[in-house]
Amino acid sequence: MAIKTKRMSDWLSQNGEAITNASKASMIKCLNQDLRPLQDGVYIGKMQNDGWGTQSGDDYANIGSYMRCEPWQTTGIGISSGDADAIVIQFGGYRLGIALTEPSAAMSWGSSQSAVGYQTTGDLNTFDGKTRTAGVMASSTFKNDNPATYAVAYCYNYMTKRTEGSKICQIGKHNWWLPTMGDLSLIHQHFETINLALQRIKDAGKQSVDLLQRASYWSCCESSGASAWRLIFGSGLQYGSGKVDLKLRVRPVTAF
Repeated sequence: MAIKTKRMSDWLSQNGEAITNASKASMIKCLNQDLRPLQDGVYIGKMQNDGWGTQSGDDYANIGSYMRCEPWQTTGIGISSGDADAIVIQFGGYRLGIALTEPSAAMSWGSSQSAVGYQTTGDLNTFDGKTRTAGVMASSTFKNDNPATYAVAYCYNYMTKRTEGSKICQIGKHNWWLPTMGDLSLIHQHFETINLALQRIKDAGKQSVDLLQRASYWSCCESSGASAWRLIFGSGLQYGSGKVDLKLRVRPVTAF
């Protein structure tokens, strides 16, 4: 008995399914859109909740299916609605999310200028901020620091929470941290572009946004018991400064 075959296009047509013709130009356009997030650069990102990922959790949970990012110049994230969670820097295999807001006033790094919270380092190219920030907050010296007063505690307790329809989208506490010097260097490198992306969201008027300032920002990297490293976004200079006696700008970051 012979086996009868049928072209897929004929079957689709007979069963009422739509048939579309993809031109070379349209395919190239779609492929470029899908591949663009793999290129180094600046994007706008959000926690996407399409019903497949985590749907519940406390303030420490990430709630949503995945973190989505799109080119800052053309995306509707944060523009058509207040759904942006971070400005994202793609750098090789590292994807850094930068909070949209920061404290209105400068902060001390921590409550003590005589103790090491995690471990000191002279390596200013580290990207282990989550480990360092958690280590500082687990120490007996800094574990009770007030997030409203101190930089490390502020970032450790930072979170984003919003809804899309009835679905919660959240990047919970302890999933943000005070940047490392490596993180701050990346932010400094893309400073103008990051502020253009922030300004675009700010102009849309859907959610709160603070532009980065040409000022000194704390890192989580300790240079001694008395001091931590900072980077000046105006000049790019790096210094070790007193944890208590100096108050600097603070911007939380996360892995995106």
